Amino acid sequence: MEAGEPQDFISSFPDELALRILSYLDAKDILQVAQTCQRWRELAEDEGLWQGKCKVDRIDVARSRDPGSPAGPWKSAYIRQHQINTNWRRGRFRSINLRLRHDDEVITCLEFDGSRILSSDSWKTIKVWSAVTGECLRTLVGHADIIFTMQMSSEIIISGSLDQTLKVWDAETGDCIHTLRGHSAGVECVHLCGKRAVSGSQDRTIRVWDIETGRCLHLLTGHRDFIKCVRYHGQRVVSFAYDSTVKIWDPESESCVRTLQGRADKTSSLETDGVHVVTVSDRTTIRVWDEATGRCIQTLTGYPFAISAVALAGNILVSGNADCTANVWDIKTGRCLHTLRGPAHMRSRMESVQLRRDCVVASAEDGTVTLWDWKSGAFLQNLALSHTKGPCSIQFQVSNTKLVCAVSKRSRVAFEPTKVVVLDFGADEKQQSERQNCPHFQAG
Repeated sequence: MEAGEPQDFISSFPDELALRILSYLDAKDILQVAQTCQRWRELAEDEGLWQGKCKVDRIDVARSRDPGSPAGPWKSAYIRQHQINTNWRRGRFRSINLRLRHDDEVITCLEFDGSRILSSDSWKTIKVWSAVTGECLRTLVGHADIIFTMQMSSEIIISGSLDQTLKVWDAETGDCIHTLRGHSAGVECVHLCGKRAVSGSQDRTIRVWDIETGRCLHLLTGHRDFIKCVRYHGQRVVSFAYDSTVKIWDPESESCVRTLQGRADKTSSLETDGVHVVTVSDRTTIRVWDEATGRCIQTLTGYPFAISAVALAGNILVSGNADCTANVWDIKTGRCLHTLRGPAHMRSRMESVQLRRDCVVASAEDGTVTLWDWKSGAFLQNLALSHTKGPCSIQFQVSNTKLVCAVSKRSRVAFEPTKVVVLDFGADEKQQSERQNCPHFQAG
């Protein structure tokens, strides 16, 4: 071998050591290594190597694998997820319009679990849609008034209405299994956790239900106004009411463990994950609380504009602001990592924010949904959801591959009919071209 000629040390190493070295490379470099020689190709195809890559990037092989790929399941899942992430970043999607029954239909509530969409409408019905085809699978009829809240699992759907009841439905057949009675005013919110559900009502009470028997297990009282939001992750119930208070409850003893307060500030927003409780008070101050102890562990301040929405995932918190920006916070350190800004023409208040892997998805009053990379703070895409002038209301839900949006234009009198569209970022290139036929959406 001549001096200076490249030497292949890896091929002489035991497999375990060679794979350990390759594990420090990113996926692109591993695929390039595979083109070098037969030995390196065999190493680069090792499923244990790709399993490690999937673990680091939190990729679920069952959800992400491409069934048509000749590669092993872990490599296939990694490459497939990379393609999906690229589609999100570049605004590549296929659009599917849901065919609503009436031209004057207004969506009052929207839920999404990755494959099915739930929509409740001004006709007091619930529709179950396929997120893949846009077909209406079934219509659930039974409530006597407008439906304010819904949640679903793989087996059941639960809904709460202004008619003072909740209904538990079989998700497969659409049959009503139970009608839950007990509230003396409209049901504003519900949260499903395993075999239990927690509901909050305009009667200022919270009820805990056994959804298998339809029996009310616990009644929680203490709020002075309508219950706006409830969360239940198996241990504590967290509630937020229009009296601007947030309470943590022990449902078994039916006692309020703590009322969260920061000076005399009024709470305007709530987010929880079962470990932390995040509150927005005075519209400019974010507090992070330990749900188990009720102790305030961080106070996030310093941004002068009103906070209109928050989203939490692990240690990352995103706040949407009235000046059309969003902030990314590390709740462990209390540091603001990035202030997310869009193009110069973005001037509308953020209405809602959600986190999807390394992306922040935010909707604004001007009918746009904006995507950023929260790790770098880079602006990615603006998706124009409405091409009519005037403020809009956007309800949206995000999964790994899809963005489901319900868009209503606000008039001086009321909301105009809703348009519901699914943007499928898991589609291949041929399917992505179909978005050109959708009049309601434009990437830019």
